[in-house]
Amino acid sequence: MLGINYDYSLQINVSPAAPAPEWAVVSSGFDSISKSLNESVYQGAFLGDSGFASTEVTGGQLILKLSGIRIYGDRAQDFIFSGDVKNNFGEARKTDFMITYPDGAVITGKVTLAKITEGGGSADSPDSVFVEIHFNGKPVYSESSGG
Repeated sequence: MLGINYDYSLQINVSPAAPAPEWAVVSSGFDSISKSLNESVYQGAFLGDSGFASTEVTGGQLILKLSGIRIYGDRAQDFIFSGDVKNNFGEARKTDFMITYPDGAVITGKVTLAKITEGGGSADSPDSVFVEIHFNGKPVYSESSGG
């Protein structure tokens, strides 16, 4: 089975201050996604290795990058690009995020919305948008119940 990007389900908590999450689907307007572990590495060259180095992955941070066009009235986009979020820092940028993979596996965790960019492009084109979702700490990973 191919892992097609549109088979991923993305959800964001649009009420992070509320006692229970209020999930909104993140899809409308976004046409590109990339996921990376943004790894931290230690590299060392030791005397016995004749000048050659070795690398050890020592940590990382799961980061999603989403880009597309602005869709007004979409709950997820209206939250991400609201003045309360994009024009503030610290706690205003923090919420919860959930990724459901095509095989049913789920990743959830606390996130920070970073590099929020709204507007731009040709005069006759929709506004371009971009956001990075940075998971804070180790996300919770749940295997697919389907095998």
